[in-house]
Amino acid sequence: MSAADRLRALRVQVLDPTHRTRAVLDRRSTRAFGAIGAVSLLLVGGCAAEEAPPAEGAPATSCSAPEDNEASACDGTAEGHAAAAKAVVEPFGLEDLEARELVDHLDALELDDRPDFMASVRYDEVIIIGDDGEEHPLPLEDDLFYLSFAPYVESTHDCFFHSLTTCVGELQGEDVDVLITGADGEVLIEETMTTFPNGFVGVWLPRDIDAEISLTHDEGTVTAPISTHDGAPTCVTTLQLEGSGTAEAKAATARTGL
Repeated sequence: MSAADRLRALRVQVLDPTHRTRAVLDRRSTRAFGAIGAVSLLLVGGCAAEEAPPAEGAPATSCSAPEDNEASACDGTAEGHAAAAKAVVEPFGLEDLEARELVDHLDALELDDRPDFMASVRYDEVIIIGDDGEEHPLPLEDDLFYLSFAPYVESTHDCFFHSLTTCVGELQGEDVDVLITGADGEVLIEETMTTFPNGFVGVWLPRDIDAEISLTHDEGTVTAPISTHDGAPTCVTTLQLEGSGTAEAKAATARTGL
């Protein structure tokens, strides 16, 4: 089965802000709403956040004795980590989302609406990190790889594993023509997409392939190789747009004074 067929069979969603998950509780009804603005402090253009104290009333996420034989992250099992991750995201009304839904939702959020926990995308899992620094992996099913990329013109930042709640790119809410082709030339994605409020575009691709991404924007174009193998980056911030016809037209207008 080709990579494109795998995408169709798995009903892969190409993300844009209109596809945001709706199964999220109104933040105004959560206990942590008042703390979100205070603790979501971002380093400009970076993929890290300042360490913040736990929100008042937030559940502890460190290893503690489970009640009624419930799973605990202390036992090192997938069920234990899932329970601990649920405790981290529950104050924000996200406990009912599957791992892929959680990735989709978090990446498309308005910056002011981001929760204060960390969520790091890896090859086959998303790692939820609570206030105590404990890491709780949630598996990403269906052999899919999440790639988030931030095209830019002037400023960018280093990034390898995409941070869903702290990464910020330069071009926010901008339309970009996206073309992703497999190593055999097969078209995997060809669509005009809009960068999220964080300046990124996210796509689900089959794991373990080599491909090429081409982006076209008013400010220019860029083409680069990408990979979805184990150990490949889930965050691409090296796609600088260059050679824009629009930019050349602006320069010509400036020279002629029109």
